[in-house]
Amino acid sequence: MLIKGTMKRIVIIVKRPLAKRDMERFGIDIALARGFSVTLFDLSEMLHPNLDNAVRFGPDVPDLDIRRLSHRRQLPELARIARKADLVVAGISSSGLSRLVLPVFHALGKVGAPYLVMAPQPIPFTAPSMQTGRLGALIRRLRSFDPLTSLLTRMPPPLLGIHHAAHVVHGSLAAASIRNNLVGPDTKVIATHSWDYDTLLRAVPSEAAADLPQAVYLDQYLPFHPDTIAMGYRAPDPALHYRQLEGLFRRIEAEYGLEVVIAAHPRADYGDKPFAYPGRRVLFGRTAELIAQSRLVLGYVSTALGIAAALNKPIGLFASQDMLNCHSMYPIAVDSIARALGTPARSQDDPESVPLAGLLDHDRAAYAAFVAHYMRHPDDPGLPLWETVFNATLA
Repeated sequence: MLIKGTMKRIVIIVKRPLAKRDMERFGIDIALARGFSVTLFDLSEMLHPNLDNAVRFGPDVPDLDIRRLSHRRQLPELARIARKADLVVAGISSSGLSRLVLPVFHALGKVGAPYLVMAPQPIPFTAPSMQTGRLGALIRRLRSFDPLTSLLTRMPPPLLGIHHAAHVVHGSLAAASIRNNLVGPDTKVIATHSWDYDTLLRAVPSEAAADLPQAVYLDQYLPFHPDTIAMGYRAPDPALHYRQLEGLFRRIEAEYGLEVVIAAHPRADYGDKPFAYPGRRVLFGRTAELIAQSRLVLGYVSTALGIAAALNKPIGLFASQDMLNCHSMYPIAVDSIARALGTPARSQDDPESVPLAGLLDHDRAAYAAFVAHYMRHPDDPGLPLWETVFNATLA
């Protein structure tokens, strides 16, 4: 149980406009329920001015103070409020300093504001050797290479007037293994579980885990995902992508008797995209619940596949050549997650001919190993993620 006390002041810094899921993702709901004062700084316009940063899904919460900063000259406002905060959650970087976030951490450093960073929620990924790498892949990586960011991730932050994080949250052993130069020798580790596992704990009471004759597809909004734009990756052809998926869904429905429903990506907006999932149920904010209720989980590369593994749900991985061609790392990511889950990756290029035999089979031992390494830290106390964090930082 969260330890109560006097009014605590929390500052949360995010890099994308607030979505409904972020109320839980950043512990805002728990903080407000405990009577904490919460100020959220949205730096999306400052960090990613080339993206569509309109707030479409933000929750209407009167007690939440949301401030949107669009220019570096506004950072003193953030620093002034952060200086008086009991906890600053730096949700703008999980892998260390970069060109984009350097001014933000420098502003925090000027006022000595202690901050917390979250280790990333990783997926299995086996990097290729130089011997097996293709020349084209190497060229694409070099084109996206940022020398300054590469240098910043290796520099000790104190040399730049930036203090190390006061706390780091590790949601798994895999997360703990990822290097972050904002984490120093005096940074205190908070062991818990991943965001997706937390969603599972929160959203799936036993009565919701009904066995319905349905399959759920974990939508990634891949042709339009803002991260694709921000990182300069090529996106798959939208018309081809959704046409292939619809053909695949109809095959599965015909051969397995399961209705395919869509667990929409939290940042997806299909209001102006009638070609996407025509006639299907597209549901927002219910991913964990839908996985629990389904007999089959379909997807590409998504951290939410871990929820299916935790619930021992059969997983079908599908990708097209067009998707794999978007970035040199995509084929490696698909192969790595397939190996970790003990399930084959199948092609969706020709939905009429792709083999679907064994789609309901799954490897329980591989699933258990996946959950143990990627979803729960061995020292996880079993409380909701943010109760663990607040107990460790605000007690």
